[in-house]
Amino acid sequence: MITRRAGMRCEACGAGEDRNAKRWLEAHERWVYDDAARVQRLKRLICLCTDCHPVTHYGYAQARGLEAKAFAHLVKVTGMSRAAARRHINTAFTLWDLRSATAWKLDLSIPTDAGVTLQRPPRAAERPGVAAATLAAERGVPRPAPAPADPGEIAARIVVECGIALPAPSPADPRPASPAAVPSPSRAPVVPGPREEAAPSLLRRIFRRGRSLLDRYWQGTIAAPPHATARSLPAWSGPTARATS
Repeated sequence: MITRRAGMRCEACGAGEDRNAKRWLEAHERWVYDDAARVQRLKRLICLCTDCHPVTHYGYAQARGLEAKAFAHLVKVTGMSRAAARRHINTAFTLWDLRSATAWKLDLSIPTDAGVTLQRPPRAAERPGVAAATLAAERGVPRPAPAPADPGEIAARIVVECGIALPAPSPADPRPASPAAVPSPSRAPVVPGPREEAAPSLLRRIFRRGRSLLDRYWQGTIAAPPHATARSLPAWSGPTARATS
């Protein structure tokens, strides 16, 4: 609809779509700002080519490593000198800084009145991660795989779901000294100061109890609780394996 209304031409430079040159036509939003009411209203959508669009989103072009290309295109299309183009960009960023200090209320009545269903944007805390993922995808950088679930947390959840009573904490047994800790006859032994062993924490007790029950379950000595489903018991490859789902 937007490209047809523009005659299949960029409304900034007049160029058409060219697949060989990898130039496409895209929609770009135009906003008006009511400073008194703090309302940011979408005024219209225009058609821009992929050469002009990064110029209008100059900060995004910088983040994508396309600033030199965007700057050269700005000078070419507007006919400004390089100095005048740089002043124009600085003025735009100054205005952007001022407007970014305000919490605006969006007025998107143009698309909603046309029957377009809008998707709620990410929350403010999520936007840096979304932006980083988008840039990584454009640059061909693989996204890191999500960290596997902690078996201790899984065991704790199973213990809570099954209503298993935890045993009372017992005093910690003294650990035997390792061979590396035995002093050699050629040098004087280093005697550590006295240290009181703390009782196991609640989380450690839950982990130990849950791990013991899981080991017994996989060895076939106990049955799974009636409400334990595939959703509450992740896939395990053995008593001490990490969860895979």
